[in-house]
Amino acid sequence: MAEAKANFPTIPVPELMDMIGDVYNNCTFFRAQWENYEIATGLNEKTDKIHLATLLTVMGPARHTR
Repeated sequence: MAEAKANFPTIPVPELMDMIGDVYNNCTFFRAQWENYEIATGLNEKTDKIHLATLLTVMGPARHTR
């Protein structure tokens, strides 16, 4: 039997975190987008492993910035 799937709109991931220019405001903006994304997608209810892997992927190259 085929599994029923809900018809939810695709929720776009947050924009990549920008580490150029006003880094503080860029990070604040990214965090707000990320927190909304977590709630909208139900990611906040997933395991820590899935949560972290998704966050690192969404952060893009900025995750390597020190």
